[in-house]
Amino acid sequence: MRSLTATILSDNRAAAPLAAEHGFSVLLEWTEKSESEGHDQGGSAVLFDTGRGTAFENAAALGLDLSRLTAVVLSHGHYDHTDALARVLELSPRARVYASAVIGRPHFSAKTGSIRDISLSASSRAALREREESSLFTPVQGILPVVGTPFWVSAPIVRTASHEVPSPLLFSDAEGHIPDTMSDELVLYAPLSDGLFILTGCCHAGPENTLRHVRALSGVSSVHTFMGGFHLAGLPDERLGEALSTLRTVSRAIPCHCTGEAELEKLVRILPETGTVCTAGYAGFRCTLP
Repeated sequence: MRSLTATILSDNRAAAPLAAEHGFSVLLEWTEKSESEGHDQGGSAVLFDTGRGTAFENAAALGLDLSRLTAVVLSHGHYDHTDALARVLELSPRARVYASAVIGRPHFSAKTGSIRDISLSASSRAALREREESSLFTPVQGILPVVGTPFWVSAPIVRTASHEVPSPLLFSDAEGHIPDTMSDELVLYAPLSDGLFILTGCCHAGPENTLRHVRALSGVSSVHTFMGGFHLAGLPDERLGEALSTLRTVSRAIPCHCTGEAELEKLVRILPETGTVCTAGYAGFRCTLP
């Protein structure tokens, strides 16, 4: 029997003594257990996004070891998901990196009133180049298994829901003329005994597009857990209502990071049987793998 645990190491929210930051990182661990002997037969761990730095102190406080990673999966090329990459790879020098083939493309944001660069940092780019040179980087274009794990990754996410449009505050150029379609966004998923586990960094493609994409790839319609940043902050009421209707189709939603404070509270209030409020250190997701 195989069991999976997902622990949030970096998030905008944290409960003492853990630290919060504007970032996101989740540690995925699974174990193999002998049904006849009843003891663990080993397992492994994957880090999904690195956050900006609090993952290290939070992992230490939780007694989690980031030096045994077999893989690091990057959801997209924004700094708040990748800034700690170089340090993570120093701790786990043999970990394979999975990211979109175009993760190095430029990203700019006007959320603070002026346009600023929110792309990969110089240290993150250097760390990726080192992994490429050592053949420990796997560019994702389409769908790929994360070797030696129960996970699959896919990029880009196909957009078929026309109402889920790119954010008007994100751009591909420093002048703010070209909307950013986030073509480097990646999604991770795993088939569980009773549906899919889906993990997203920011869900820039939108909840409906992301769920449609994974359901089509996997051939599984039932979603056990949909976890990650949902990027609902500031959506007009109509768009937010559409997103909440989409989330009604999953058994459990775990909103994190960029979901938005007011939107997160509304999600949990409207969908009390589905939504779960969580913080850094949350490890409430445990399940059995087939």
